[in-house]
Amino acid sequence: MAAVTGKKVSARDRARQAIAGGLAHELAAQEEAERARLAERERVSRARETATTAYFEAEDRRDALVAELAALDLDRAGAIKELDTLGLKTDTIATVLSITETEIRRLRKLSPTTPETAPVDGAAHNENNNPEQ
Repeated sequence: MAAVTGKKVSARDRARQAIAGGLAHELAAQEEAERARLAERERVSRARETATTAYFEAEDRRDALVAELAALDLDRAGAIKELDTLGLKTDTIATVLSITETEIRRLRKLSPTTPETAPVDGAAHNENNNPEQ
């Protein structure tokens, strides 16, 4: 710079210029680091949202399957009750269906009717079991 203007730049001015240049580089580096931190924070936030969304979508599918299994268990319980009304004993039902007696007892608890009140022919009856009413 001194050669262009013909004036000699003082040591103090050169020091100020060096400091200003160094501060500019330092400021640029800090800004770049801050941009990198913000970009990483945004990446983590998106990844967290994606993972959380995937979890809740899977949970919704699981809930649907659990509800479907519950409905199937009610169907199985109805079949067990029907076999009960035919007079089959628990051990016989277990053998015929290839399930445990514990599973039969669990399914019986799911059914709203008991073997004593279950219709023999599977048809609905009125309170007095009189089909003419």
